[in-house]
Amino acid sequence: MSNVSLERREANELEWKRTSDVVSRLEKYCKKNKTSEQLNANELERNRISDVISRLDKYYNEDESIQWLTSNHPQLGGQRPINLLSEDGWKDVLAIIDRLDADVYL
Repeated sequence: MSNVSLERREANELEWKRTSDVVSRLEKYCKKNKTSEQLNANELERNRISDVISRLDKYYNEDESIQWLTSNHPQLGGQRPINLLSEDGWKDVLAIIDRLDADVYL
């Protein structure tokens, strides 16, 4: 195996571990705050959470990103971004981050 592919694999493993850690923290947050929805992250949701957290890293620390994901958001009709990661609302969550990236705030 070449050094490049080994480095890429190690980077992917680190990102997966970080995502797993964030998902675990999100699950604990939902349980602690007795949110009505349960986080049952499958691989697709984990990848989406990882993407969202990576993009939010520009603006928030990890705790703030978790709060952002689990708080009602006015641009999502009062829904929590975390609840939309397995649905079509995923694109709406990304659109909000796109607006942050473009310095457009509604």
